[in-house]
Amino acid sequence: MDNSIPEWLTIAPTWDAVNHPLEVGICSTVRGHAGKIPALYSIPALPYIAPMKIPLTLSVLLLLSACSAAPNREYTASDDRMNDLVMYTVSLADTPYRYGGNSANGGFDCSGFVDHVYRHSLGITLPRTSREISRVGTPISVDELSPGDLVFYNTQHAAYSHVGIYVGDGKFVHSPRTGESVRTEQMQMRYWKTRYNGARRIHRTLQ
Repeated sequence: MDNSIPEWLTIAPTWDAVNHPLEVGICSTVRGHAGKIPALYSIPALPYIAPMKIPLTLSVLLLLSACSAAPNREYTASDDRMNDLVMYTVSLADTPYRYGGNSANGGFDCSGFVDHVYRHSLGITLPRTSREISRVGTPISVDELSPGDLVFYNTQHAAYSHVGIYVGDGKFVHSPRTGESVRTEQMQMRYWKTRYNGARRIHRTLQ
């Protein structure tokens, strides 16, 4: 008897999961035949897989699939706190400038304003001057700016002599100078663009 497998046969797997490896059942699918003619050939097949392992494997795959499909949280608790910080920053608009000031009642200078906002919103105390604050946290590029990051400028012929809080959409809030009040500025204005020194992100692990 010729045990070779004709090219016109279709291989269909069958299982004997108790005592035997996977056997392969061969059924003819020749055009013109009304039905299938069963035949069985002894050919190498896949290794035996215990019946109990199959449901376990399927369960693991389904679990992994469910995890990968789970939606990501759009905001973390830290992001919520930074959003609150930005809202509080904007709410201080029109507070008058006062040299050395760091309170909403008494007024702010630029570094006092930033320190007050971070202490009030996150419980983080920052150094007293803008230059010292520029050494805290991590330097970031303009493209990496997120609301709550700090932006620094040269407004007194010295690098990092001024600081404000980025609030998104290319804007920052700061306490400018004597006779003026806390307000929002566009970073793309020529005055600010030409005096830009960089940005820092305060480590949120300090919260």
